[in-house]
Amino acid sequence: MVYKTESSPYQNTNEVQKPFAERRSISEVAKLLTEFFEKIDGSSNCFENGAGDLFFELFHKESRFAFGSKVMDYEEAFGEFKLFCASGGVTKMEVPVAYNEATGTLSTTVRYKLLPDSEGHSCGRIFHLKDGKIILGEVVDNDTHKMDTLMNELSSERESRQVTALLTGCLNKIDGSTTSFEDGVGFMALELLHPEYQFDTGFKVLNRQEVLYELESFCGSGGEMTVESAVIRNVVACTISVTVRYQLPGLEAQSCGRTYYFKDGKIFRGEVNSEDVPRIGNLWKQHKVRQYFGALDGKNNDIKKVMCLYSQLFHPELRFQISKENSLSKTQLECLVFKFCQSGSAAIIEKLAMNQDGSVTAIINNKVLGAVNNRSEQTYYFREGKIWRAAVAPVNAAQFSELVDRIRTIDEDDSILGKYRSFIECFNG
Repeated sequence: MVYKTESSPYQNTNEVQKPFAERRSISEVAKLLTEFFEKIDGSSNCFENGAGDLFFELFHKESRFAFGSKVMDYEEAFGEFKLFCASGGVTKMEVPVAYNEATGTLSTTVRYKLLPDSEGHSCGRIFHLKDGKIILGEVVDNDTHKMDTLMNELSSERESRQVTALLTGCLNKIDGSTTSFEDGVGFMALELLHPEYQFDTGFKVLNRQEVLYELESFCGSGGEMTVESAVIRNVVACTISVTVRYQLPGLEAQSCGRTYYFKDGKIFRGEVNSEDVPRIGNLWKQHKVRQYFGALDGKNNDIKKVMCLYSQLFHPELRFQISKENSLSKTQLECLVFKFCQSGSAAIIEKLAMNQDGSVTAIINNKVLGAVNNRSEQTYYFREGKIWRAAVAPVNAAQFSELVDRIRTIDEDDSILGKYRSFIECFNG
């Protein structure tokens, strides 16, 4: 028989209230209580597979439950019970149900286990009856602290699930649309990330502002993220393991694992799993190179944007090697890039490839007025997430040197370049 509650889908409209003696004997209640605890076997669907039905059979809708130092009503207890089941919780009776004639109560000892790597908490329980159902559930005094610990674990489980859902929703919203950041991703990230959030890429640690900038850049490039799996790894340590598939236009999709740490509903740290650092690092390098050259399109050369990207891509100790005798420092190359933008010139990536040593090789077609033979193969070597060495292929050295000389002849407004340098320095690269 299944009993009806206002909030439950488990209903029997033919039920008629009867005196306790006609409805269910003490032994029948004890048997149902035993079956109830046995049903909670660690399977995430145990609620749907019978535990839910038994809950509605056993507990009166006016019942109260003392879980440690906290007392819950029927609805609250139902929510906690359903979460316990869905989280893979296990209950095991260590002492058979006994009836106390003097008090009219049932008692037993139950071991509750929520965390896979814990022994669980053994608690004595006392149940008071009314109309053939349990009206009050108590924990024996000596075990109150154990039940409090269990409820804290369950609270952490709930928070973990909420944070996981928010994180998954935010990442999946990065759907390849170039406006996804403005369409909700940015706001969701602001709500989810702690003000002191840090993300360790494996080669660089980004703060919250830097993460938001990179996220906006990824979205603006038509990037897409798909959460392939999200697992609550430890509810006590508050950690979540997520596997994310990254897709950028023109690049091969990559999947990598991340670990997130949260507290009070906010993620305060994230890190790429060590084994996936090379894979995500390679994707990131190609993305940054494409992003930089994409801004040098000759049509809408936004000097401020180009110079910001330049500062983010190139290491302060950059050495751009044209030939054995000819090289450029970061400042010298910066001057050339500035003149390049002013002249309306364009730099087009015709080919981009990763090398086994982690460097990136590109075929660049520089379209500068009056210049010929403008294709060159360039290889970029990274340190701390930025290009610190670049080399032109020897076969292209002479023609690239001529190209550099041609750019140097373009008139430059030094005052404007100085202003851009000061602007960029405010952001420290």
